[in-house]
Amino acid sequence: MPRAEPAWQIREVGVSGHGQPDPASLQAAERRSFAIDAKPPGAASVHVICNAVAVCDPQFVAVADGGLCGWVDILRGAPPLEAQTGTLAMGVLPEWRGQGVGRALLTHALDAARARGFHKVGLEVRSGNIAARKLCEAAGFAVEGVKREAVLMDAVFEDVMVMGLVL
Repeated sequence: MPRAEPAWQIREVGVSGHGQPDPASLQAAERRSFAIDAKPPGAASVHVICNAVAVCDPQFVAVADGGLCGWVDILRGAPPLEAQTGTLAMGVLPEWRGQGVGRALLTHALDAARARGFHKVGLEVRSGNIAARKLCEAAGFAVEGVKREAVLMDAVFEDVMVMGLVL
């Protein structure tokens, strides 16, 4: 039986005519994927998006029904010492979780990082976010450390796992 096509598509930001995403859409997706209150996007958010596109850092979005359902980026470290490393951030809207969106975004971003000469990618994930931890471990990330009680989520302090992957 043929495999059904997913209801979403992965697109690279700034490539093949896709252009840059609307910062407000990314901010809204970030708020919903992390269940946080975040201020509206300002000049700093727009600058990060534009700079990442300009230097060809991997940035992908998952789109369904004309709307954003997930995003990922790997932002290069500061030259010259950290220019070969990147920091990964991603989010998938709650209604799209468990459908392969996160795995597809992560795969696209890591493949692009390899192709663009990144040596290592790091990330941070809340210890209670089991699904994200398992996804990252399945992609080869390993825990490199723990930041104790680093974030406040639902009035409870939670540890943050520092993870890394040498490409």
